[in-house]
Amino acid sequence: MSKKSFKIARKPGQGNGAQAVAVTATAPKARTRKAAPAMTPPTSVGGPTTRKTIEVPEDYFFRVKMRALERKMLEKELWAEILGEYFKSHPTV
Repeated sequence: MSKKSFKIARKPGQGNGAQAVAVTATAPKARTRKAAPAMTPPTSVGGPTTRKTIEVPEDYFFRVKMRALERKMLEKELWAEILGEYFKSHPTV
């Protein structure tokens, strides 16, 4: 069975649960934090990223993609129904 690349993206600043707990635990210490230098060199090795690629089985990849497509289609159908009802009850003059 062949493998497919599957990107897992999260929004910048979203973090995982462990990061959220760490932030709340250090919140009272915010006054003692040292000022960050104005210019920091970019670190590409070992730094936090917002996008990762993992290898998954091809059938799983296509099931996930199909489910995402079905959700988008359902959302469009719901909006079409909502807007249709709105314009029926609010006709233009």
